Amino acid sequence: LYPYKDKVYLVINKTDSKKANAYDFYELGFDNIIEISATHGTGVFELLEEITKDINPSEEEIKKDFVKLSLIGKPNSGKSSLLNAILKQDRVIVSNIAGTTRDAVDVEFSYKDRDFILVDTAGIRRAPSIEYGIEFFAVNRSLEAIEKSDVCALVIDATEGVSRQDMRLASLVSRKSKGLMIVLNKIDMVDNIEALKKHVEKKLEFVYFAPKLYVSAKNHTNVFSILDSAIDIYKEYSKPVKTSFVNRAVQKILEEYPQNSTKPIKIYYTAFSSKPPTIVLHTNKKDFWREDYLRFFEKKLREKLNLNYVPINIILKEHQKKEV
Repeated sequence: LYPYKDKVYLVINKTDSKKANAYDFYELGFDNIIEISATHGTGVFELLEEITKDINPSEEEIKKDFVKLSLIGKPNSGKSSLLNAILKQDRVIVSNIAGTTRDAVDVEFSYKDRDFILVDTAGIRRAPSIEYGIEFFAVNRSLEAIEKSDVCALVIDATEGVSRQDMRLASLVSRKSKGLMIVLNKIDMVDNIEALKKHVEKKLEFVYFAPKLYVSAKNHTNVFSILDSAIDIYKEYSKPVKTSFVNRAVQKILEEYPQNSTKPIKIYYTAFSSKPPTIVLHTNKKDFWREDYLRFFEKKLREKLNLNYVPINIILKEHQKKEV
């Protein structure tokens, strides 16, 4: 391997052991030496980044516009069963034992002429209940999958209802400004669907924009509604909007629904970008915007811009210039 030593990575595993002495391996003469602990996950991300930094995507990969969809949720909520129901083949291990999926599994496929990358992630538990080791590493991979996704499907066990951890996950996806849908799985085991819907709407009111889907992976009921919703969400997530249109929408909202305050809000100009939809409002004073009015303003802006299913980032910046 010496003639190719610039392309060789010497990986020293089990460096967490007291018996390990990584310095002994430097005598082998390789320049790229990386110390890791596979058991604890330390150094592994650095290894992956190092060995993939010079890999360029093919022209075909560059041209494709993939919808990157992640299935997230607590262990045993049925994410792997849903993935297999959608693909109609067993790509991942499905078991009744919570935590069977230990790593993120990427699957590339097409649906209705749209290219997807579907990720079935390891179940995400609350931090205190995560054992340090394989599960810790798997959960970190899941959180990384959320970062890389365009749309996240939060899979909830319908027989258990919405838990505090489900609410935390929904809040996390919203804060990361990713497209979000709520998938209630195992509805074949629920007697009162209407009561379940009311429960879901109440618990997840803070992500009111996210579509709620009621499915059964076991019976294949409504499973493809996940992909249909992902397409709709992605269209809005990546939708370009002209700044002039945004300006008109903003001014119309302020005229029709002025904030009830002695401090008038003024907008000088706006800027819009997609993936995720982000609107920068250059205003006279950020402090003039009350929190309740900003939430109301966001809802009205959704209506004007026809952005119904995605989180919107509104950034306020103080500016002192002539109004538009």
